Amino acid sequence: MAAKISVIIPFYKVEKFAERCIRSVLEQTFTDFELILVDDGSPDNCGKICDEFAKKDKRIKVFHTENRGLSAARNLGIEKATGEYISFIDGDDAVAPDYLEYLYKLVNEYDVDISTCVLRSLIYRPSTNDFEMRAVPERDDALVATQEEALKLMLSDRYDLIASMAKLYKREILAGISYPVGQLYEDVNTSYKTYLKAKQIVIGKGYKYLYTVRQDSISHSAFIKKDLDLLRATDEMCAEIVSKYPKLKNVAATNRARSIILLFGKMVRSSYVGEERQYLIDSLKDLYDDLDESCYQSQMVKKTANFIITKPDEYARVMQGFNAWVVPK
Repeated sequence: MAAKISVIIPFYKVEKFAERCIRSVLEQTFTDFELILVDDGSPDNCGKICDEFAKKDKRIKVFHTENRGLSAARNLGIEKATGEYISFIDGDDAVAPDYLEYLYKLVNEYDVDISTCVLRSLIYRPSTNDFEMRAVPERDDALVATQEEALKLMLSDRYDLIASMAKLYKREILAGISYPVGQLYEDVNTSYKTYLKAKQIVIGKGYKYLYTVRQDSISHSAFIKKDLDLLRATDEMCAEIVSKYPKLKNVAATNRARSIILLFGKMVRSSYVGEERQYLIDSLKDLYDDLDESCYQSQMVKKTANFIITKPDEYARVMQGFNAWVVPK
């Protein structure tokens, strides 16, 4: 008999976190699941760790592949999944003991296609090999959102809706959707497509997913030209959403501005001075008059955009100093 939930975890060069991640799933209060572990050609001991756990628990299935990236690993997991529902966890993260129970209860109680919870950030300190947990107020309320409302909230950067993790999807929602192999920021390419297929979603406000903040993660690493995948993904996402919901045009413009600000910040923290830097400034100028002023943190986005447009060098100095303060050590 097929398990109710398929949990998919890709692993690549995260051996110091792998055991913690796997154990957090095996210790779930909800036990009717299969655990699909994808060793994405990891050169460390991730594959061995997965195999050792599989010997001890028959719910675990391990797949070893050549390294093709997170998207390919998730796609393989979806292909091998047999559950009625699917949830993704990243190999360096962990989940609360009631993560699956919480999401499963929400998706059934509200009869929706997707349930979500909120990410709690844990800052990993390599120098001490431990975690610093950011304090957050516990919440147990939930918000039901229509398709349009969900897309607006996602574009407004609310409730971690752009992330594929911390979700429970009905299997059919993911049918025909695949993660883009070879591209960074794969969630931006994909998450909105699941909301476009869902009639409603429920947003649980409980912090059930433990997200590891690392210095070598994509969001904290030095800028490379491949990072421009984010703009291409954001443009495609916004165009498709606005074609169905024209009223979201300004919210979509603000979302694109957030992506540009993120990339500009990575550039200046990396002391990158290529032609792409001016391209981002010009793109913000083109967007500026369309920026929404009513959605979440939109005024801050507009002020930041104006700062970059009018004083890019001063903004660069501020961000370089800020980076020295926030990057985990």
